[in-house]
Amino acid sequence: MRFNFRLLCVEKVETTIHEAHRVVDIIEDMAEEVDKVAEETVKHLPEGKFRDAVEFVEKVAEDVEKRAQQAEDALEKVLINLDFEVIRTTV
Repeated sequence: MRFNFRLLCVEKVETTIHEAHRVVDIIEDMAEEVDKVAEETVKHLPEGKFRDAVEFVEKVAEDVEKRAQQAEDALEKVLINLDFEVIRTTV
């Protein structure tokens, strides 16, 4: 009975991690697109506050991309540790 409960918990955690990974992928894709558009837009703007604002948006998008990658890395580590724990407890 205990093993079945543990397996059920592991499955739920894995499902949640996969869903979180999917959300992070969407966020990363959107940030990449915002970064591309902002980068291209800056090329056509004269110096001034509007250009500064677009450059700020570009930097924020780059930061979001970086943090999304960090989140993906963390989720992967959790999955690896979870798989290791399952193998360790079943042996």
